[in-house]
Amino acid sequence: MDSASLPFDFTSGTLSRPLRLFHILQKPSALRTPADLLDLTATLASIPLLHPFQASDQLESLAREFYLLVVGKGETVYEVGDQAVCFYIVIEGSVEVRSEATVRVVRAGGDFGAPGQSSVRAETATVKETVRLMALPLTTYESVLQAFVKRQNQSLRVFLASVEAFEMLPRDQLEALVVGAQLRTYTDRTFIVGQGQMVGGISYILYGSVKAIRNIAITANRSETIGIDDLEVGDAVGDLALVTRQPMQYSALSQGRVDCLYLEKALLQGLNKEHWHHLQLTAKPYPPDAALLALHLQQQRWTQHKTSLVLDLKNSQQLRVSRTLEGYRSLPK
Repeated sequence: MDSASLPFDFTSGTLSRPLRLFHILQKPSALRTPADLLDLTATLASIPLLHPFQASDQLESLAREFYLLVVGKGETVYEVGDQAVCFYIVIEGSVEVRSEATVRVVRAGGDFGAPGQSSVRAETATVKETVRLMALPLTTYESVLQAFVKRQNQSLRVFLASVEAFEMLPRDQLEALVVGAQLRTYTDRTFIVGQGQMVGGISYILYGSVKAIRNIAITANRSETIGIDDLEVGDAVGDLALVTRQPMQYSALSQGRVDCLYLEKALLQGLNKEHWHHLQLTAKPYPPDAALLALHLQQQRWTQHKTSLVLDLKNSQQLRVSRTLEGYRSLPK
């Protein structure tokens, strides 16, 4: 079973970040201050499992329930067949997590023991060097997750109802989309989909912005990647490719962190013909390569012209200053 907490002795004279966390985690939940919770949530924000909670007060609810667990070298945190009790984040030390197929070592800042489809562990976590962990009971995680999903689904209903493609959907079909949708998070400069790919669904931007870029042929031997659009909250990625069953006309590149609501093709095919047709009508097309190339070259010429104008202006100003100085020097002393 999951190991019990071992005594911890503060031996450092200064309260470094790990020691600050140890100090907070040893406090009872009710005694943690707003500053304590701020430090804990800053740590939790980097954990992929907890990314969906970042923009909500549920992350603070989770932060209140983590506690300190210290396990000695060579001991197991849990073994194959144990009941899954907690989720863990490593503060110091390292843990080897071994399953039938993989072996990985989790160090400071990493996590393991995430909830899965089974309540029984399918791997063994063994401590390689004395480890200090942030531990969260999975029952607490599931409870907070359910509350979060309930609130989030309400927000998603409002969001989807505001999307032009779904404004005519009856409530039951809108509910089906919300229930079947997937939330996907992308880090900065990550491709959501690539030019030429076939798509399996549509991504609607919930947070952040996406750059639509296309690789076009400039000459027979040279191509160039140009920006063709800036997509914001509410915009779709892959809608035209899905409804026309054609490859993507562009690549979609995240600009900073981006959260998307992903609707699979199978989910959308449940729409009736009228609503599917409306989805087709609202899909956004882009000009062909020839038109984009002409626009790109026009913008290049304008940029070169502006650069030339600026240089001419600078040279003219320098010439006037030079002539003024020459006239000043020629005055009788």
